[in-house]
Amino acid sequence: GAPVDGVRNPLRRTALMLAAENGHTDTVNALAGTHNANVDAADENGATALMLAAMNGDADTVNALAGTHNANVELMDLWGCTASTCAAAGGHEDVVKALAAHYIAFDYDSFDSDCTSYGHRGSYCDCAVCVLIENLEDGDHFQAKKAIEALRLDVNVPFEGDGRTPLMIACELGHSNLVDVLVRDLKSDVNAANSRGETALMFAAKAKMVKMVMTLVNKYKANVDAEDRNGSTALFYAISAKHVDVINVLLGTCKANVEHRMAEAGTRPLMVATQMGAVDIVNLLCSRHKADTNAHNSRGQTALMLACQKGHPDVVQALAGRHKARVDIRCNEGMMALHYAALNGKHEIVDMLIGKYGADVEARTTGLDELHSGRLFSGRTALHFA
Repeated sequence: GAPVDGVRNPLRRTALMLAAENGHTDTVNALAGTHNANVDAADENGATALMLAAMNGDADTVNALAGTHNANVELMDLWGCTASTCAAAGGHEDVVKALAAHYIAFDYDSFDSDCTSYGHRGSYCDCAVCVLIENLEDGDHFQAKKAIEALRLDVNVPFEGDGRTPLMIACELGHSNLVDVLVRDLKSDVNAANSRGETALMFAAKAKMVKMVMTLVNKYKANVDAEDRNGSTALFYAISAKHVDVINVLLGTCKANVEHRMAEAGTRPLMVATQMGAVDIVNLLCSRHKADTNAHNSRGQTALMLACQKGHPDVVQALAGRHKARVDIRCNEGMMALHYAALNGKHEIVDMLIGKYGADVEARTTGLDELHSGRLFSGRTALHFA
């Protein structure tokens, strides 16, 4: 008979690997059973027949290899991926479940559960914690659950050096099945925060995971207006990421507060979008979600003043024109939008405010007597700042 393992294609794949990759379960059974093909042989990338079948979501071939022919489910390719990892990456939940039944118990006691190498080196070692983080990032919820239970980890405590809890990792990467396991089975607190006050919802929002945001709030009742250490909510993270779909979900279905004020500075969501020059988000917040264009921060500054200060003429036009923001409001220092534009040398905006929106060119500042760049502010018109 022909040597079933000796003949390989240019990728160094055997007949068994090709049969597994292409879903020919009967051929796999014939080669592995009748002809004693090596089920754990690897190609040039370290992939085995089991990994190729798992990658393609072929549960029948996976069960044949791992169950009938005892393929090693814990082998890794050159990138450290197991068959279970390959299946999880492709979203093949039935294959992940099939493989989980064949896993040999992992000896977590043989690893250092206090490893902080991930934070120090920016890469993983083979300790139990790093293995668990890899399981979480790959979406392998069966292995992750087993690891958490074996290590007796508090799922609400962030990994040292990583700054994320298991739930935060799952949300950041959009692994919905893993979230279900963590919250439903392992009782993860959806509102747990890391040292910066960031919650799982914030991680999902800044990673632009729309479905995960909805799952956390609607299914698991995450606090949509929870604040980090700076007073930012998930909405601020979504605006900073410029993700319109997440913003709409947070303000629509999830009922986030569009007028939330950050601690101390009093910054509101509209102001963040304004300072970024994100005119599309400014229009979205004002038109669809009714943000108050004349609301102020702790210094009395409105979104229009901040747009003038930063020099975003398209945002100024949207606020003062389309959304009717007032040009005559004064901040705590007695300055109007026109003064901010003139002080910062934004001549295009100065012309726009006067010519199109009726800003008073003779309006004077009030309440400022201290020097700024050698000039007294009190009683000054825009011309004095030009």
